[in-house]
This record gives sequence, structure tokens and C-alpha cells, in this order.
Amino acid sequence: MTDLPGNDRLLGKVTYLTYNFDPDRWYENELAALELAYQTGQLDQAAFEKRKDKLMARYDDMLERLDGTYRVDHR
Repeated sequence: MTDLPGNDRLLGKVTYLTYNFDPDRWYENELAALELAYQTGQLDQAAFEKRKDKLMARYDDMLERLDGTYRVDHR
């Protein structure tokens, strides 16, 4: 057998995964790349603003999806 994630169940193993995605860091990295493209002339002001607005919308959507998914109902 191979060490693929699905095989753990077959072998009686339990695999725990952690979710270490940092949306704020993702946004900062994406924005830095956009700013660099603008500063180096790869994007004009209008294209930069349009992409920045799209990036912020993606970030907001991401936060909405991530918000609260970790909570456990303790009824």
C-alpha cells in the first residue's frame, strides 16, 4: 500500500489535520504582489484599482466562509 491519505483509514490509523491558513497573510501577500506590479509599470492605475477591488472582494468572501466553521455546538 502507498502512503496516500485515504489509506490511513484502511490501515486503522487516524490522521489529524490542522488548518493553518492565514487569510490576513494571504491578503497581504497578494496585495504586495499587486503593488509591485503597479510600481514596476506592469499595471496602470485603473488596472491596479480594479484588481485591488477584486482582491478585497475575494478576501471578504473568504472571511465570511471561514468565520465560525471551527465552532462546535455544545448542546
